[in-house]
Amino acid sequence: METPTEEDLARSLAAAVQHSAACGMRDLEALRDELDDFLYRHGGDGILELSASQTAPTSISLLGIVIWVETQTLGPVEAKFDLDGTTGTVKAFTVRAGDSRISRRDAPGYPLDSLRRRLRFIESRPTADDDWEHILRHRFD
Repeated sequence: METPTEEDLARSLAAAVQHSAACGMRDLEALRDELDDFLYRHGGDGILELSASQTAPTSISLLGIVIWVETQTLGPVEAKFDLDGTTGTVKAFTVRAGDSRISRRDAPGYPLDSLRRRLRFIESRPTADDDWEHILRHRFD
């Protein structure tokens, strides 16, 4: 079996988002799996927490926590998808992961057992692009 390219992984993630949007955002497991696959090449070792929202007919957001392979520490993850207003297909997306304001060595370790701590961790995610460790943008033409 051939190793999927970054483009293959991006298309799979976009397809999962489109399917989930068509089903009323009910299939979070498929979104979690595809986002996990997409982040694996950037050091991800799984998605610990994930929530999805469709804030507008043309926008879907994912928020969660990624586990880093090397350190088994946690980082925030945020993904925003732009949809075509008539077809519902993903036109572009941006995935931001990791908090560069905190070294991986000092980040919370896995598992983060308290739901309250998980929510606080997600809420304190970076707001500026410069503060994210990874920013992965993809546009479909």
